[in-house]
Amino acid sequence: KGAISQSDIDVIVAEALKHARSYLRWLMWNRNYTLAPLGMSIDDIACDAVAELLSEIDGEDMERLRKSLKNVLAPEPREIPLDCAFQAVVLRTVRLNLARVFTEIHPVRARLLRSMRRFEQSSGLIRRHDGLAGYSYSLSDVDPCLERPATPQDVLRAILILPKFTLQPAPAICVALLEALCSHPELRQAVWEDDVLDITLTELQAGQATAMKLEGDDEFTDGESPVQQETLTALTEMRAWVFESYVEKKKLTKEEASAMLRAAEGYILDLARDEDRGHYHYLRMLLPYLSNDVYRSRYRNIYEYIIRTVFTRTRRRLQYNSMEQINSAPTGKKIAK
Repeated sequence: KGAISQSDIDVIVAEALKHARSYLRWLMWNRNYTLAPLGMSIDDIACDAVAELLSEIDGEDMERLRKSLKNVLAPEPREIPLDCAFQAVVLRTVRLNLARVFTEIHPVRARLLRSMRRFEQSSGLIRRHDGLAGYSYSLSDVDPCLERPATPQDVLRAILILPKFTLQPAPAICVALLEALCSHPELRQAVWEDDVLDITLTELQAGQATAMKLEGDDEFTDGESPVQQETLTALTEMRAWVFESYVEKKKLTKEEASAMLRAAEGYILDLARDEDRGHYHYLRMLLPYLSNDVYRSRYRNIYEYIIRTVFTRTRRRLQYNSMEQINSAPTGKKIAK
């Protein structure tokens, strides 16, 4: 309560970052998270994840943190140590912000994650359980039996009866898994959020591969869609501009500029297959000694600006082609009234 001194603020910030770093390391070790494709360090993400919590957006003296602590402490009939409540608030904040932070590394997974959480909030069919190991879900009218060990992912895959996919594949898989668990009352009646996303991505990729085999006689025999063709064409046409803007002005060497263009091509090809691995991954493959720090300080702004410019030019090319088709189309006869 009351005003907070600068020394207290420094201690709170340091403790919050310590807990955030510890949680991120736990995710990397236990959940196979990777930061390499983002070109960011653990410190970068830890600072990003807790920045709003420790800010003065809701008022001076860390009012947002105060409110979050009250929400943790108030509902409990028994007294909770303040340091435990503080750690719980920090970990929950980091977990909630990871969906936004990791959107760049895996945009498809991020969209599935958002659809899961929105479905839980709006449907009433499932409920979410908050734990230090992450979120889990159970059917609203079933005892989740959280005291039992979690069911391994390979067992979940074995008992799953695939549902008919809708516009919300992740919630559909989640509900199907929970309904399958009802036939095995000896197991925990809840599934980890990460397991749902992993299984959903696997099934979506399998469905896409099957669809590609069935569409072997597609009119685009080279496997490229019109959008992908236009994007690669725009990238090729940008080569002269990149060399003029960056090589001639001594901002990049010829080798660095060529690596960026080739990395952008790899990114575009993988993006068309929903296999985006993040900007840093593609450039590091061509510059193997590229570190995260050097990427962020020297290359990131230029490289990502080149990619944004590619898509801007692609959009203009597609708009121009559409107008050309409209202008060249024969004028139909007016229908007599």
